[in-house]
Amino acid sequence: MSASEIVSICVPAVVALASIIVNIVTLAKKGKKTSILSILANVPDYVSQAESIFGAGNGQAKLQWVLTKVQIDAVKANVDISDEQIKESVENVLATPQKKQEQIQQTEV
Repeated sequence: MSASEIVSICVPAVVALASIIVNIVTLAKKGKKTSILSILANVPDYVSQAESIFGAGNGQAKLQWVLTKVQIDAVKANVDISDEQIKESVENVLATPQKKQEQIQQTEV
């Protein structure tokens, strides 16, 4: 076998292998992103649960409870979620008009 034949066989094989590796890495990243989004989708439920457990006030305890619940979910899913991502998600939940209406109703009672 000549060198040109070896090169003509090896180059396409290397390109195919590189393509497969890139696709696997891309799918792994996409899978983790999907996992993170599905975990953060639980934040509204956790915020609601924290409010029913801790009641009015106690914001720091409620936040810590939600952070802990989400981090447990993240460990189970084998993904990394920063506290900042979770806090941002909590702030988004608390900023929703429906949530503000609930807070107004609770203060009126």
